[in-house]
Amino acid sequence: MTNVAIGLGRLRPFALGLIVAGQIAAVVGLIGIVRSSDEPSEPVASSTTQPVVAATEPPTTSSTTVAPTSELPSTTTTSILETTTSTEPPIETLDDFVSAFNLANSVGDTTFALERLHPVVIDIFTTELCQEWLEARFASTTIEIVGEPTEPTATLIDAPAGQAEVPDYFTASALLTFQGSVTETTASFGYVDGAVHWFTNCEAS
Repeated sequence: MTNVAIGLGRLRPFALGLIVAGQIAAVVGLIGIVRSSDEPSEPVASSTTQPVVAATEPPTTSSTTVAPTSELPSTTTTSILETTTSTEPPIETLDDFVSAFNLANSVGDTTFALERLHPVVIDIFTTELCQEWLEARFASTTIEIVGEPTEPTATLIDAPAGQAEVPDYFTASALLTFQGSVTETTASFGYVDGAVHWFTNCEAS
């Protein structure tokens, strides 16, 4: 199994180490309805003494007409508070990646392992070569992470076209189990759109 337990520092210049690496757009119904009634106020009695009117003349009555409340104009103000839906993908944990990797690989299905190879690995070796290598050398291999992974950081990796920058790169000590044989190695990973991808040397013999 040592021939598939590849660490990043042991590869040739452009080979890589093994990596087993809102809220719905909601509109909050904050609706404030403000009704304003321009009802005129009741007439206020004047404290001024009314003049005396001759007996032959009927008293003069001053009246104010008040419009019914139902006829008064009303104003409705609607205030909508919108929240921003997060578009960032969730971050996959290394444990979740390892579980999915082992579930598929333990039955000899290398599809998941191929799909989760880091894009830099594919750029160096091609999809076809890596698929052949996984089926011949890595099928049924499972991994176990030992200890805490390093903090993700940017790093440079040698590639045929020159050095390629890999953001969110991290490593972790791992145990590889293949046909009952256990090999300890340092596995290399990198986040791509929130998902863990891994590195390996698709030409290792």
